[in-house]
Amino acid sequence: MPKYIIHSCNDRQWYVDQYLVPSMLKQGIAKDDILVFQDKEGIGPLKHFLQYMEQIQDLPEAAWHLQDDVIICKDFKERTEALDKGIVCGFCDSYDTDKAIAYNRELAIGETKPEFEWYSLQCIRVPSEIVKGFLYWYNNISVNDGELIRRYIQYNKHEDTLLRMYIRGYYPDYPVINLKPNLVDHIDYLLGGSVVNNQRGIKDVRSLFFEDTDLVQELEEKIRDSREETN
Repeated sequence: MPKYIIHSCNDRQWYVDQYLVPSMLKQGIAKDDILVFQDKEGIGPLKHFLQYMEQIQDLPEAAWHLQDDVIICKDFKERTEALDKGIVCGFCDSYDTDKAIAYNRELAIGETKPEFEWYSLQCIRVPSEIVKGFLYWYNNISVNDGELIRRYIQYNKHEDTLLRMYIRGYYPDYPVINLKPNLVDHIDYLLGGSVVNNQRGIKDVRSLFFEDTDLVQELEEKIRDSREETN
């Protein structure tokens, strides 16, 4: 069975504990297969990303990575267990469509190459060999691969972009699936908006291909009711 890695910050741990993990357990995912990495010390997204990547690099198989601001689809367990090869991108938003338009090409869906891989850190399957290679590249080579990479490292974020840049540069033919329907929806707007990019003009960056919208409505009502009870 695959492992599921949840990347969590302190402000969102309540959601992970009360909603996200229980929704995974309800589908039958074993508790031992869910690994929550909370940035308790507040070291920031990139440093925290590197910290837990070091801890999971020796997993015997690929792991599914989830952010702390997503809701999973109804058949999440079944679909993630069936998708057992290569990189799988389980989330797509309008940022990828904007990129496709900018480069005058169609949005890639289905089997593709890293050149057309979605920015999918909200939900992505990453094989262990990619994790190990990325860590070696970051620690030994990345600072020599361009000024933009050095700026990302200085900003202590953009871990999704750095991972994608590594894959495109060193594994240009690696098998990638851009999955439709999406496995998760991005519901940061229910949790106070973006923690990292709080300057972002568009606060609601939703999945383009998430079909279980009734789950999002139910979650919105649960969170609203819980806040009303607290107040």
